[in-house]
Amino acid sequence: MLGRSDLEGLKVLDIGSGSGLFSVAAARLGAHVRSFDYDGASVACTVELKRRYGDQISSWQVSEASVLDENLMQDLGKFDIVHSWSVLHYTGDMWRAIENAIDAVAESGDLLYSDLQRSGISQLDLVRDKTPVRSHDYARHAQGSAVAQLEKL
Repeated sequence: MLGRSDLEGLKVLDIGSGSGLFSVAAARLGAHVRSFDYDGASVACTVELKRRYGDQISSWQVSEASVLDENLMQDLGKFDIVHSWSVLHYTGDMWRAIENAIDAVAESGDLLYSDLQRSGISQLDLVRDKTPVRSHDYARHAQGSAVAQLEKL
């Protein structure tokens, strides 16, 4: 999807890490990974996956957190890859969650994002250099500043 054979040295943020499968793959490909999930059981699953398959990778951090925590998101900084697969619509404030995810992408970074069709976004698979590779008519479903953020893509 990214057209890369490794992620050596890249900063990766996994928002809503769930099982941690994407995170472990990114870490094993050389990325510096920050995984978080709002759900404690998902965090426990990611921690267990890290213990089993990535415990030797010191550049992988896992925590319980929310994408809606704007202070946290600002403190995390910018990432080369921000990954959030079918989770932002569960936050209760999907458009703010999308804005926070977009804000975490570095200037030349990539956003890997997917959401359920019921949210008005069928799928926005990959944003490379702030340009959608595949997108749908998401702007008509957005409200407020989320429209401006998504139109910047």
